[in-house]
Amino acid sequence: MKMVSPFTDENQFGNSVAQSVLDAFRRLPSHGKPIVRANGLKEWTTLAGIVAHNVEENTFECISLATGVKCNAVSKIDQAKLGCVLHDCHAEILALRGFNRVLLENIKNIKEGKPSNILIKKEKEDKFKCPKKMTFHLYVSECPCGDASMELLIKKSKDKEPWRLRNETPNQPLRGRADFSQLGIVRTKPGRADSPCSWSKSCSDKLSAREYLSLCNAQTSLLVQPIYLSTLVLPTEVVEESAIKRAFGATGRLAPLAEVCIPPYKFTPFQVLQCDVPFEYANTSNSSEKKVTSTNVQLWMGNVVQQREVIHNGIRSGVKATNFEKAMSLVCRRQLMHLLKAIQPALTNDANYANWKEENKERREAKRLLMSVMKGWMPNEGSDFVWD
Repeated sequence: MKMVSPFTDENQFGNSVAQSVLDAFRRLPSHGKPIVRANGLKEWTTLAGIVAHNVEENTFECISLATGVKCNAVSKIDQAKLGCVLHDCHAEILALRGFNRVLLENIKNIKEGKPSNILIKKEKEDKFKCPKKMTFHLYVSECPCGDASMELLIKKSKDKEPWRLRNETPNQPLRGRADFSQLGIVRTKPGRADSPCSWSKSCSDKLSAREYLSLCNAQTSLLVQPIYLSTLVLPTEVVEESAIKRAFGATGRLAPLAEVCIPPYKFTPFQVLQCDVPFEYANTSNSSEKKVTSTNVQLWMGNVVQQREVIHNGIRSGVKATNFEKAMSLVCRRQLMHLLKAIQPALTNDANYANWKEENKERREAKRLLMSVMKGWMPNEGSDFVWD
């Protein structure tokens, strides 16, 4: 993996990506952003955003962004509401979900004869692809949790001694902060030992998976040629070169994937760029000021969508939980399935979500290969629900 040091032309590119996300974030209303609490403590959060770069025109457009560091525990998710509640509300993952919603909305527009600046129709099949002039980039204000941040955790830890699991099982994913000596393996959220367990893999693991499966999710992969991330942009102070290379690099933990191609998927590592553009709500390590984690989660989708959501406990804030149709986020699995059905009903014949996912043979096989390479990757248990 090519690492880019600060103060280079590529670093300026990273700054441009970051600035595009920050500008979009600062245009949003204050509701949902971190606050100063009544006791005087300031809140912090993580910001992430997907940016489209038009290479020919050298323009940057923030497609989706999110803030948040929350993850819903298995015990807190009503089994009757699977597919309606967002499990993983870390900023990076929400931004990716928002990006896929934007892709679906663009496809809907194209089918209705409206223009799109990020997708074009393929000539000989009823599918879509990205124009060659467009590349996509992810900015994150903190190092993604999991494998890419283990060395940072060691440096920040006061006692340098990680907590250990009592009943550790071989080939199982580790909790985020368990056993710092175990590197290159899958970890789950949340990282804290005193927090309830979830099904969600760490952001490092999910971003690594995108290097093979692409940015497209279960819904968009049926309609869109794989779109791979070109760069991941991180603040200079959170980049540990050895960790980044191990987690995301061509010679790191995913290296075996380079030898196997399951069309249309292929291992496409992204480049990691650094930036020095400050985010005002970051949890900066060089500050002596004590901060607390913001409980707010926010999602914004730009381009043809132009929708903003403040999310609490996996559903839209401000909507009564009893009115669940309105409480669902636009990026939850049920909502994405309903949009896919509206676009192309023939792709949504099975009402059971787990069975429906299995029908996408190429993606299913690619994911199985990925799971065999990533140590400890276990299938989630939250897909067995009826979405329609």
